Amino acid sequence: MKKIVVIVSLCLSVILAAQTKEMYQKEMEKIVVSLDSATSLEKITDLNNQLVRVNRLFPDQWQPLYYEAYIDLCSFFIKPDLGIAVLNDAEDRIREALSIERADKSELWALQGYIMMMKISTDPMNLGASLTGSVYNILEKSIKENPENPRPRLVLINFSFGKKMFFKEDISAECEQLSRIENLMKSEHKTTLTPKWERLLFERVANKCLK
Repeated sequence: MKKIVVIVSLCLSVILAAQTKEMYQKEMEKIVVSLDSATSLEKITDLNNQLVRVNRLFPDQWQPLYYEAYIDLCSFFIKPDLGIAVLNDAEDRIREALSIERADKSELWALQGYIMMMKISTDPMNLGASLTGSVYNILEKSIKENPENPRPRLVLINFSFGKKMFFKEDISAECEQLSRIENLMKSEHKTTLTPKWERLLFERVANKCLK
């Protein structure tokens, strides 16, 4: 009798775990698909609120925090007046996500490098010297963690562009790397939850090479 109870309990646990995973997947997919077409601050704020709720329900998942950080970054792009405060919030989300077991560190570090790059843009004279080394280190860690991830490589090139173009230096070496990054983008196995922000960044970087 005890064996039957144990077997039934195990079966119920497996079924419940599967249902929980399916519910998480559906909620996240719905949010991320909506995020792809969101262009207003009001819309992405609503999506952020949804992510906060998902994060409360599934605190062992890193993706809600990742996309919360990404939305903070998007908010900055839409309304730069939000300033460095919203970027600091984004980086806090990344740090929290990095503490989660089995989190994708390459993706988190890639986005963190992007966020820090934009932090420098808010005050280049004062933040450039203190943050530049950290940006390079984080992006290099991201690449080492997953050499097939195109996003840290692209952020790194874009960051190098800014520095070289400021000092009127040659950027041909960076431009030559774009074909490899494009191949990585094409060969990457993508799911609905895979980040896609590199597409627009790639276009911006490629346009700089055409000038």
